[in-house]
Amino acid sequence: MSSWLERVRAALAPKGFDVEREVASGGMGTVFLARQRALDRLVAIKIIRPELHTAVAVERFRSEATTLAGFSHKNIVSIHDHGEADGMPYYVMEYLQGETVADRLRRGPLPPAEVLALGRDLLTALEAAHTHGVVHRDVKPSNLFLLSDRAVLTDFGLAKRIPTDAGTVSDREPLTVPGQVPGTRLYMAPEQILGLEATPRSDLYSAALVIYEAYTGRHWFEGRRRRWRVWRGVPGPVRSVLQRALAEHPEDRWPDAASFRGPFWHSRERKYRRRAVWMATGGLITGAVVVGLWGQSIVDWFARRGPARIQVERLAFAGPAAERWVADSIPCSLAAALSRYPDLAARGPCDARWGPLQWKTVFAGHADAGGDTIRVAVGPQGGTWRVAAWISVAAWREGVASIAAALFDSLLGSSRLLEPSLPRAVLPKVPLAKQRFLDGEHLFAQALWGEAFAAYGEAAAADTTCWICHWRRAEVGRWLGLAEDTADVARYTRSIGLFPVPYQRLITAEAQPLGRRLREFEAVAHRWPEFFFGQFRFADEMFHRGPLVGHERRESVTPFNAVLSERRGDFGPAWEHLAMAWIADGDSAEAEHALARLRATGPSRDAVTVQIRALVEVA
Repeated sequence: MSSWLERVRAALAPKGFDVEREVASGGMGTVFLARQRALDRLVAIKIIRPELHTAVAVERFRSEATTLAGFSHKNIVSIHDHGEADGMPYYVMEYLQGETVADRLRRGPLPPAEVLALGRDLLTALEAAHTHGVVHRDVKPSNLFLLSDRAVLTDFGLAKRIPTDAGTVSDREPLTVPGQVPGTRLYMAPEQILGLEATPRSDLYSAALVIYEAYTGRHWFEGRRRRWRVWRGVPGPVRSVLQRALAEHPEDRWPDAASFRGPFWHSRERKYRRRAVWMATGGLITGAVVVGLWGQSIVDWFARRGPARIQVERLAFAGPAAERWVADSIPCSLAAALSRYPDLAARGPCDARWGPLQWKTVFAGHADAGGDTIRVAVGPQGGTWRVAAWISVAAWREGVASIAAALFDSLLGSSRLLEPSLPRAVLPKVPLAKQRFLDGEHLFAQALWGEAFAAYGEAAAADTTCWICHWRRAEVGRWLGLAEDTADVARYTRSIGLFPVPYQRLITAEAQPLGRRLREFEAVAHRWPEFFFGQFRFADEMFHRGPLVGHERRESVTPFNAVLSERRGDFGPAWEHLAMAWIADGDSAEAEHALARLRATGPSRDAVTVQIRALVEVA
């Protein structure tokens, strides 16, 4: 039995409580199950943890108790008493005999009827809190209990006071650590992530995240990655209600909890289902007319959204049956080779397909085998150009790499295919610059830092209007810890308007103070989950500088894994950082796995990379 539990028992026994066991431990305190002898009832007692017993923590703890004491609402946990025992602040609240939404979601999504009741109760609780001048700031599945007859909102430890209808502030806001954003990042509204003030509409955004996850069993950010099936699992009448609640800008969301709760709860009624059917029918008719009038232009509009995503189809084959295996293997290998380029994502016949509007173009072609060689011709389906090459059957993988390089070179000259991921205005335009930029992309993907830095530099020197060459070189230089070339930075910042918006956000964030820069990178990663460099830049910043503003280095693991998911598990910089993260965390098995994947990207040749890998291997 822990000495901490024994100390709590001894301290609370004179207060009339028999402590039975610990039931939960959070960011501020520990919750114990106890029996109150005078009333012979079970209660939950929250007591501040010894290691957090500071003046700031005690002030915040007492503020939470005061906040809860001001409520008497069936959907908000009620408080019975508070005090101090053996120098430790505590408060007594009702014991909730149920499970949290987070616990329930481990078994899968909730039935729609249960989600409706859950959402109604959560929004009712928030309405009461906001009416009393309190913003919760930490609405998430683990802070919402499911009882047999209702849902109950708990943990007001990060709540803040706001002006009430009378125009006064009912109490001062709890203290926070300077530079720290209160809340749980996965369930924060965009303005909270950026460090702006949380408002009641911020709570409503978080509530919508919880409701969406209850319906689907997945987080909203994961759902947005799937695009064409983002709303799978959410009833049709509810979707528009949640869409408004999840608007990026607070002013576009529901104005208050009651306005959100009404349409959400009444979506169950038949008249709303009939309205949804009529709207869907009208949409289908309108869509058919639009497609008939504008046809391919509509598809092109959708296709231009997001980075360059390419589907490589099977090749039409003509030749001996014994050579068919080569023709069948080439598209899968070609997709993998194309995905080595940081701004491309490709899928082949061996990979799962996206939805019909999520790839930029389709590559197709044919293969003709004869003897020891095979002729491969590949290009955009319905396009006017083809990349053709004779490759050796014995060395077909090397031949595929050459074809991938030629295809990418052709893509550089076709802004229709790559824009806006790589707009033509910022790309290299002369042959030498193109070649060295291609080399830099490959070297960067292999985490060959010194060579990549040199290749990007040579590309920028060969074509001074290759703004992305200058930017890539500066980025690699930062990762190498080199002094910033202010002239190089000035070149691409003067032309920042030519970059797509996600790139602009990354570039401008570099000049921000550390905490704000990290929040901006995180906002970019969440706003554009398909933007590869946004994901990688956020992960890199979280790894190197996150600990300086209160984050654990292990928090970088999730975004690095997201990068690898997008890059088919073949991206050296992510594996290099993961190896270092797992080494720091003491997980030798995961570190060795990451190192093995890093080695597989290719041998290191430049002195900088050799030193980095040697240090990681020794560690």
